[in-house]
Amino acid sequence: MQAILTQDVAKVGQKGQLVNVKAGYFRNYLSPNGLAIVATSTLIEKAKEVNAKIETEQKELEKKAQERKQELESKSLVLTEKLNKKGTLYSKVAEKEIAEAIKKQFNVDIEAKTITIKEAIKAVGEHKVMVKLAGTVTAVVNVVVNGEES
Repeated sequence: MQAILTQDVAKVGQKGQLVNVKAGYFRNYLSPNGLAIVATSTLIEKAKEVNAKIETEQKELEKKAQERKQELESKSLVLTEKLNKKGTLYSKVAEKEIAEAIKKQFNVDIEAKTITIKEAIKAVGEHKVMVKLAGTVTAVVNVVVNGEES
């Protein structure tokens, strides 16, 4: 069944987009919650225009994300953390700290939830961190953690 979304719906599509959904999903979830309407011929034409616009915006976002990826991967992110008497970090380096450091050092605004740390950063040295930028574009950022006596 074809429907036009009136709001963004996770894993389905964006507002104004023409989507194919099962009739039961539309009848039981999308329509009662005001998330979609039945696609008529005139609405389908409008939806095609919206879909084309969304597609061009996505391509533009991916292009900008590729540029950011090159910028992030070409440099190292340097963090200075406090050390205890044993010479280890007091606490692990969190995603939020990395996001703030990227904002300060590279002037790129990234949300902490887009950062993936495979192994907790609990030691001084170099570490690799994944940052999801847009769509399928993911950058691998080199994080250098330096210690500072407290």
